[in-house]
Amino acid sequence: REAGTYEVTLTVEDDDGATDIDTVSVTVEEPAEDGDEKSFIELYGLPIGIIVLIVIVALVLLLLMRRRGSKPSSSTDAQGPSDEAGT
Repeated sequence: REAGTYEVTLTVEDDDGATDIDTVSVTVEEPAEDGDEKSFIELYGLPIGIIVLIVIVALVLLLLMRRRGSKPSSSTDAQGPSDEAGT
């Protein structure tokens, strides 16, 4: 069909012969042009990309902090210097 406003009429009759009529206006619009509608990626790609980048940076920082906290200290030894002579 072509774009425009159309009237649709529905007539109902029951077994006893009673009838009812209802009319509704329906508007049909022109289809959107290809360039008018944006895709999901065009609409939400940048915000999703920023969120993903923030999550990746947070995970990298978390891994670095865990690695730094678990390194044993090589300059101080809790047992003290070893005595190789056995004295």
